[in-house]
Amino acid sequence: MSDTKIKFKPKRVWVILLILVLILCVVTACVYALRKINRSQYEERVGNSNILMEKICHHIETAIAFNWERTHYVVNQIKNESFTSVDSLLNFIGEFETSIKDAEEINVLLIDGNGICYVSEKGKTFKWMAPSLLLSDKDSIYLSDYKFTETAEMKTHYLSRLKEPLTIDGVTFSHVSLACNMSELDSFFNISSYGDESINFIIHQNGSHVYHQEKETAFSGVYNLLSALEHAEYNYGASYEKLQKDVTDGVYNTVHITYGGNNYFTSYRKLNTADWTAVLMVPEEYVGKGTQNFARDIIVSISLLMGSVMVLLLFAVLIANYQIHQKQKEAAVALMKAAEAEHVANEAKTSFLSSMSHDIRTPMNAIVGMAEIASNRTDDSEYIKECLDKIKLASNHLVTLINDILDISKIESGKMKLTPENFSIRECFDNLLNIMQHPAREKNHTLISNVHDFEYPYLYGDKLRLNQVFINILANAVKYTDDNGHIWVDLYEEPITEKEGFVRLKYVVKDDGIGMSKEFQKTMYQSFSRATDSRTNKIQGSGLGLAICKQMVELMGGTIECESELWKGTTFTITVDLPISQLTEDEKISNESNDVVFTPAEGTRLLVAEDNDLNWEIVNALLEMYGLKADRAQNGLICTQMLEKAEENYYSLVLMDVRMPVMDGKEATTVIRRSKKWWIKNMPIVAMTADAFAEDIQECLEAGMNEHIPKPLDINRLLRILQIYLNKKEN
Repeated sequence: MSDTKIKFKPKRVWVILLILVLILCVVTACVYALRKINRSQYEERVGNSNILMEKICHHIETAIAFNWERTHYVVNQIKNESFTSVDSLLNFIGEFETSIKDAEEINVLLIDGNGICYVSEKGKTFKWMAPSLLLSDKDSIYLSDYKFTETAEMKTHYLSRLKEPLTIDGVTFSHVSLACNMSELDSFFNISSYGDESINFIIHQNGSHVYHQEKETAFSGVYNLLSALEHAEYNYGASYEKLQKDVTDGVYNTVHITYGGNNYFTSYRKLNTADWTAVLMVPEEYVGKGTQNFARDIIVSISLLMGSVMVLLLFAVLIANYQIHQKQKEAAVALMKAAEAEHVANEAKTSFLSSMSHDIRTPMNAIVGMAEIASNRTDDSEYIKECLDKIKLASNHLVTLINDILDISKIESGKMKLTPENFSIRECFDNLLNIMQHPAREKNHTLISNVHDFEYPYLYGDKLRLNQVFINILANAVKYTDDNGHIWVDLYEEPITEKEGFVRLKYVVKDDGIGMSKEFQKTMYQSFSRATDSRTNKIQGSGLGLAICKQMVELMGGTIECESELWKGTTFTITVDLPISQLTEDEKISNESNDVVFTPAEGTRLLVAEDNDLNWEIVNALLEMYGLKADRAQNGLICTQMLEKAEENYYSLVLMDVRMPVMDGKEATTVIRRSKKWWIKNMPIVAMTADAFAEDIQECLEAGMNEHIPKPLDINRLLRILQIYLNKKEN
């Protein structure tokens, strides 16, 4: 028993400690939540108070503006009417007061040059109490406690000068004043949700009150509100100094104060239409009642939730050991599976690298071998030309192989993008047949092509990727069909009723070759997948072609289908929906010819930005073959400097490498496009770079380049682009 207690006791202490930690966490969380909710509640109540104060001030300002309109109306009427006597003028004033539904609260005063005020009640006058205001040309608001009747209240005077004094019966009137009871502001401060508990002031900047709603409050009898608030306690980081400065500067805010043992949310805002500040003080318990109850419910809910979480955690502790034990088992199994998967992956990499090494070395062997043979037969130009043709063929094969590897890498990483353009489907198919005629003849195949009439020969899509798919499928048919075989290629279009402006393109390749087994057809679209038997081992291939084709077709929104049987042949059917091209007839005609007949104008000079000496030598030699002169810039900075120093139109076009030291091609293009010289700013710029992915092309175009040519350089494409842009400059 003693041994058992010794083993159990540490576990019990561990559980007790865990419980204490959980309780501490719950208490801490509740305290934090309470503080957070309290702060959020305060900020919400301040925000609501500011909004409410803004509405109150808007209503007050509207009332003041309306009273000014009334005053100016009277002034205009006096100016435009013809009054024969003072009595007729006072009668007009009386009629105006009667026409206003709250006439008992409004009086109109006529003030003469001696400061004597005349009212509508005939024979009744009194002395104006602020003679200094009569000397000003500006409209102003003045307060007075003159009692027109025994029950009258404090009045607000809207004093306006007559532009031209009016003289009647020997009396010269210079001003008009509209006198309104201050009590009209009561309705703007009466907020139903606060009952009758709000305390309302309108004060001057020095704190003396203009208006105060009469009722028994802690601020009853206070004349200067700022002096009273100096003795209040300020909460949540507020201060009296800040409040006093806000009132002076016209800044509006809401603060939380304690005064006379009560807490108030005090909002203040300067009026735009008068040099006054409105103040609204509401007892704390009346602000955001619903929010307080909601916050209390949240705290209770959080406490219950945290308690439930604690119980669940305690329950989890009881089964933790069992779960840990199970997880250890699962981890061991997962580790074994991971090791096995890594082993399989390593084998796949080894197999892939071996295949790539073989496929890359084959064209490299042809390139190196033919170069060596040609160097020893310099006296035989025909034989050297034959060697160069074979080197070119092997180089194209090597470029295709490298592109396949890069394509599959981008496809698997999800970075492959399409670059659509207008193209001729007939031209695309003719190029396909031209490319595949030679390998088909080498194996003595019968290549039967059938191209139907196209209602829409020009389409809009990624021509490069579509060609890649077509060539891959047809090349496989040529490779995997024994000598003297037959291959049928069929391309046609079908209308689509459900997609306006689209056609359905169908590409069918059928052969009577070696075919594929049912087992291999299950994995034939996987990367690096090849049928390994005596029939295929001698055929070059990386196992990437079909994987790339399937991914490309699906990226275009199409489908690829296969029917195959061993020793009976294979049929691939590719279906893609493509938009109909919107090219004009002139544009279609200009695109129909592949022949490049290029004769540059005399003195045509290009600027080539290229940091690699060998690349510059190749480009310069190719340009010279077609009568074009070129200067070299070793980087983008030198390129921009050479353009700025050159005479106007000295250079006709810039061939721009992208990756260069000091300043790259995209940065240089940006600098050129910002040039102040119009001929430099509008200079045609053609990217000439080994960065050939779709996003690379797009980045070049976004940088301001006009065209993109990938390396290795396609001279025909370069000449076609030069022809277009140099002709444009000549025109």
